Amino acid sequence: MKQNHSLWNMAVALLACAGFVACSQDALDDGQNNSLPDGKYPLLLSASVAEAVPTRTAGKNSWTGDGTEYIGVRIGTDGNIGKYVIGANDLAEPASIDQTIYWQSTDPTYVKAWYPYATQNPVDISNQSGGFADIDFLTATAENQSYNQPVKLIFLHQMAKVSYTLVPGDGITANDLESATVSIAGYTQANFSEGTLTEGTEEGWITPTSDGEALLVPQDMTDKPFIKVSISGTDFIYTPGTGAANLQPGTRYAYTITVKADAIDVTVDVTGSDEWIAGGEATVGSKTVLVRYIAEDVKKGDYLYTDGTTSDGGLRTVYTDGSMVSLSGADKPQPVTGKTVAGIVFWTPSETSTVGRLTPASLTYDRIMAAEHPSCTHGLAVAVKTVTYNGSSEMRWQDPSEYIVNFQRNEFTHNRKSDFYEVHASDVTNNTSLINRILGYQNTVVLLAYNEYCTDNGKGDYIVHLAEAIAEFRQNATPAPAGSTGWFLPSLKELHLLCYKDVDDIYNQNNRSYTYTRNLVNASLSAAGGDNLRTDKWYWASTEITGSWAWILTPYNARVDVLEKYNISPMVRAVCAF
Repeated sequence: MKQNHSLWNMAVALLACAGFVACSQDALDDGQNNSLPDGKYPLLLSASVAEAVPTRTAGKNSWTGDGTEYIGVRIGTDGNIGKYVIGANDLAEPASIDQTIYWQSTDPTYVKAWYPYATQNPVDISNQSGGFADIDFLTATAENQSYNQPVKLIFLHQMAKVSYTLVPGDGITANDLESATVSIAGYTQANFSEGTLTEGTEEGWITPTSDGEALLVPQDMTDKPFIKVSISGTDFIYTPGTGAANLQPGTRYAYTITVKADAIDVTVDVTGSDEWIAGGEATVGSKTVLVRYIAEDVKKGDYLYTDGTTSDGGLRTVYTDGSMVSLSGADKPQPVTGKTVAGIVFWTPSETSTVGRLTPASLTYDRIMAAEHPSCTHGLAVAVKTVTYNGSSEMRWQDPSEYIVNFQRNEFTHNRKSDFYEVHASDVTNNTSLINRILGYQNTVVLLAYNEYCTDNGKGDYIVHLAEAIAEFRQNATPAPAGSTGWFLPSLKELHLLCYKDVDDIYNQNNRSYTYTRNLVNASLSAAGGDNLRTDKWYWASTEITGSWAWILTPYNARVDVLEKYNISPMVRAVCAF
């Protein structure tokens, strides 16, 4: 979006003169060690497991994504173990929020992961006729990894794969081979714990799959009875020589067995890591689940009706990076017939984690809203229609302008005045600045009182256009949902939530990809026949920064900025708590 560069330069100059600088990242250590703040740097993973050359029976050569495959994860020697689940589209996610693994140090170290998560101790592997996916143990280790980079894991098979093909020889027909049975010698038990595979105490014959494959605990079978072919009451046993059966992890050993009436001849093809370990380089996106939903849960994207009820908008999963999985297109739920949609939910407390947070979103931080509407604890919603002023969707904040916080400090009267936070925010160098707080309701109370004061004292030309517009919106637009706070002007924090997700330091949280919530909300607004959030416009917040400047945000990239109050281009959106 194009900007007025002279205004932008003035804004930059204003911030610089006031001593404002962009928020820097919290110090990573205290100068004495390399420790990181607890709970602030979650491990980000990508993972792949693949088979370069397909064989007849599948092991764990890919993830099914059915939500039943759990992996364990550990950073270095840290004793904390995370339990992650492989979901749809090969996404590796913590099984729950408290299973997330966090970096503890800035020092490079290794990351280890394994499948399955639970210890297998011991596992009977003697009968694999039904398949061996459950005993295809996988381990991944990535060396020299850093806290500020995603970790790419390549899962390697820990078992050795043995396959065979029977070929008829002298005195044997193909029909004769149909009655033949094959057994493979090795350890009949396996132990697998935290990525380490060991053999059990028992040895014996293993029944392979009907396709002629089996997984074995790695061991050297040189000069030992190894493959037994039983046909017509006769057992033929193959004892491999040097180099034919020193079974190694992730290696496939293919045996061609020519069965004769009086003997068997065996040739072997030993295929190394290019065949059976996870040599594929396809990266699988890995994300940490923040919360999962079912249709009945109240969540962002849901339709909020004038009667105070909600219905499903299609959201199913929210990840910690803000991205989401939601039903779309023909699968997206539509508004309930016969009901009037008042707004679209854009934030609920269920999606906010307080772990490692400085300013987690909270509806109780606005003490005036909490006191006047104590039951409105379910979330925030945006009105389906854009606020207008004198018939226009674009408006000035105020013209002429003055420092409204002076009115709040002096002339403003309210029986809970001491519970109000000021309607201005300027210290963007502080992560706990008021721009990071939900305060739109109380700000609107102050701005409406200011307009009334101006009208009563001959200052009608000083009224805040935003407040005048919201007063008209309350009277003329779709009624606010029953049981809600009623429509109010969003604070800068609420506008940021409307675009992205709940984060600290919103002043520095802007990117073209930070629009997950905006996209979801716009999809529901369209389904409800509402006005989408414009990506080519700024939106006013109910928070000023000086007497002549106020805060704005663009849904294009969730960018927070400041603009002169008399600029006519920004728009206004009404929100409510319910």
